Amino acid sequence: MRINVSISIWLLIWMLLESSTLGNPEWPSGMYGLPRPASGCPKSWKEGMRYHDTEDYHSHNLHSVSYHFAGTVNKHGIRQEFCVKDDPLKENDFDILWPEGKYCIYKYGDHCPIGLKEGWIFWDDENQEDLDGGNAEQGFLPEGVYELDTLMYFCCSTKGNPTIPIELPIQRSFYLMAFNSTECQKVKGIEGVSEFIQWDDEDRGNANAHSQIAPYGVNTDAWNTRIYYCYYEAGECGKSGVVCQNSSEDAAQPIQLSEVVDETFEHDHPAPAGKDNSYLSKHNRMGKAARNSGVAVIIGCSVAGVIVGTAASALILKYILKKKGYAETPEYESDEEEVFPMPDHFY
Repeated sequence: MRINVSISIWLLIWMLLESSTLGNPEWPSGMYGLPRPASGCPKSWKEGMRYHDTEDYHSHNLHSVSYHFAGTVNKHGIRQEFCVKDDPLKENDFDILWPEGKYCIYKYGDHCPIGLKEGWIFWDDENQEDLDGGNAEQGFLPEGVYELDTLMYFCCSTKGNPTIPIELPIQRSFYLMAFNSTECQKVKGIEGVSEFIQWDDEDRGNANAHSQIAPYGVNTDAWNTRIYYCYYEAGECGKSGVVCQNSSEDAAQPIQLSEVVDETFEHDHPAPAGKDNSYLSKHNRMGKAARNSGVAVIIGCSVAGVIVGTAASALILKYILKKKGYAETPEYESDEEEVFPMPDHFY
């Protein structure tokens, strides 16, 4: 009878973990950033932008035909917009890890998320500011240095197979950055589309540089910077037989930034007025329902632990959580692969 009760409780725990609340993937733990699509950022994430003043003459600023970014590309400059998860929201001893694959995200904070490798890209932006007003930044930005030139840090998954689908939230559109090739990492229930942006950097004494680990495309041209992205459109996941709940009621509005208009060149871009977070939406934490479901699982596990024994229940719990994409929080370790730090002479 005692064995039957134990089995029943563990079946209940398994069903809770497989329920719709915990069954829908959540964004992995930790702090990081993603490119901002035109459809906006996930709820409670912060927003920001970097404007690159690019080469003025014979501009080679380019973007792919397929283009779903919130930012802009014109012959005088490129504006990147970001979605930043600045709260790890760690409520227990388990983290949701980024799955193995081939992709990159932005670094935010002191460490890359567990399992990802650090890299960087240095843009040698336009030296002359008289025509376009120079570089600008606002809001929340990936880890980096934003001055006359741009240094930005990335976190990349380097070991997985891009053809093996990974689980990520697909309720709304998002971007990853490609790693090692233009091939997009497969994501369960949603299609990925390859896109790129190319920056025409300073032509005189160009000092563009990047680490060995970086988003794909930086080796294309030593004088210009190109990055390949993977766009995952929520509406497209129906093609894979998944019904998407992509409500428009919480769709983010375009970032409102100060702008100056240059009638001579018939273009506009954000004025370099420094950081201004006033346009950011109020930062909200996770809903009580999601937390309560997690508490229910923990309580259920505790009851089961009393019946089947603490050691045995702990082992079973770790196995179940690992299958669901959770992992016991380890200490941060140094990268196994060599990471090249930013050369001192750039700054």
